Formats: sequence, C-alpha cells, structure tokens
Amino acid sequence: MQQLPITSLVGVMFLISYTAFEWESLLMILGAAMPKQWRESTWWSQWTIRKITRVDALCIILVVVVTLLMDLFTGVAAGIVLVSVAYCWQVSLTSGTTACDNA
Repeated sequence: MQQLPITSLVGVMFLISYTAFEWESLLMILGAAMPKQWRESTWWSQWTIRKITRVDALCIILVVVVTLLMDLFTGVAAGIVLVSVAYCWQVSLTSGTTACDNA
C-alpha cells in the first residue's frame, strides 16, 4: 500500500477550507470595527446585511490569533473567558441593582 504525499493532503485541506469559509464574515468583522456613521452609510450597509457586536468580532480575532500562536484549546478558552467577562459587564450595566446598608 502506497502512502499519499503530505503536500497533496495539504492541498485538499486548503481547498476544502477555502470553499467552506464564509467570506462575508470578514466584512462583518470589519463593519464591527468601524464607527457608527460609516456602518450606517448607504455604501457600507449594502455589503453587510448581518451585523455582529464588537465583542463578538474581538472574540473571533482573539480565538484565531491565540490558536495560531498556541493551540486550539487555549484559543477557545481565551474566547470563552472574553465572552464571559463581556456578558458580566453588560449585565452589570443593564441590571438595576443598588447598594443596601442594612447591616
């Protein structure tokens, strides 16, 4: 039984990744980084139908960078930590809690 060359497997993997990737997601990430005036302009709004928050865009970038530099587990863990902190921050801003001094 003959073995396949590694370069052919890399080529197949690259082709599958290239065709499966949603290139519109790059526009969503770029749109999340832009100021609000630019995002709401008629030129930009025709390219981005779906919108994501800036925290989600930052999470995507963080997971990709950490995965490339370290490994997949560390990248996903960093993304989970970032999203958890952002969620706690958002809930603390929207919840109506007050301090009580009845001790």
